[in-house]
Amino acid sequence: MQPEKKKSYGLMIGLAMGHALKHFYQQAFLLLIPSFKEAMLLTDVQVGLFGTARTVLSAGMNIPAGIMADMWRSKVGLILFCSLMSLAIGYLIIGATSSYWLVLLGVAVTGLGTSLWHAPAFGTLGAMYPEKRATALAIHRMGGSVGDSISPIVMGVMLGGFVLWGIEWGGLGWRTVALMLVAPAVLSAFAVLVFYGRQIGEEGERQPQDIYTYLKSARGLLTNGTIVSMVVLTSVRAMAHNGLNIFLIVYMDEDL
Repeated sequence: MQPEKKKSYGLMIGLAMGHALKHFYQQAFLLLIPSFKEAMLLTDVQVGLFGTARTVLSAGMNIPAGIMADMWRSKVGLILFCSLMSLAIGYLIIGATSSYWLVLLGVAVTGLGTSLWHAPAFGTLGAMYPEKRATALAIHRMGGSVGDSISPIVMGVMLGGFVLWGIEWGGLGWRTVALMLVAPAVLSAFAVLVFYGRQIGEEGERQPQDIYTYLKSARGLLTNGTIVSMVVLTSVRAMAHNGLNIFLIVYMDEDL
């Protein structure tokens, strides 16, 4: 029994590490904004479009990601793989071009990657740990917080350099940094697929669902006042949070 327990906790920890990486890449985008603005001589409106593009694509993919995770449990490993690969592709586009519209496209693709993670990962944790669901989700959320905390420091050093014990390093260009973020995401994507894809697949095959029945039952959520209220509150919170983040980054870079 002990080996199965270790393997089970390994899935929990592995998904938390993937969540940390996802949040690292989310925060990394914010640290790149001043470099975007300076290099491409962007207006504040154009900078704001970065946040809009990422958020719109992320929001638009949330519901399809949830449906896919519910309907095709055996494919959740592949969905998580696509999530991390989308981050890699997005940063590859960002680092490989000097065109504003292509950078905007790359930023939008990273939004796709972030939205593909949550629903499949949460659904998997709930199904795999029915008696430890709260603990599993708490560890997963902690992984995201770790990524949020580490990313600004790492990105700040990579972009701005450092002076330590007489050693001075001027940092790297934003395109170089963006390209350096590609490989870790690709390696992590394959790690999720290789090490956890089969385990998630075995869990999913025990719970097949009919798509017509699923969509019919899910229709009631649209008329549930509690659900609709939560969606509205979450939308307002996210709007304020994302807007403030971009404002603070630009303000601190240009005025402080």
